[in-house]
Amino acid sequence: MRRTARTLILGMMLAGITATPLMSQATEQYSIGVKEGQVFNATLWELSLSRINQLGYFEEIKSEDVQFKTSAAEPVLDIIVTVKEKERK
Repeated sequence: MRRTARTLILGMMLAGITATPLMSQATEQYSIGVKEGQVFNATLWELSLSRINQLGYFEEIKSEDVQFKTSAAEPVLDIIVTVKEKERK
């Protein structure tokens, strides 16, 4: 995702978390450095993906697991990350 204009993050969602709402909340709150309402920063986004992968809750998140939905009318985007939970032992 590269944009030359300042693009605000409108929304972000981790799709595929079924274990507990707390897992989703903890993952988003403590691991994701980019937040809704902020200007998108590719460096922070890459760091966020690295942090999520290091948690060990999910199978490795790859670029094809991330969707950036943009608006033609406004400089905003939604980020949707599809994750697959690892088997719990």
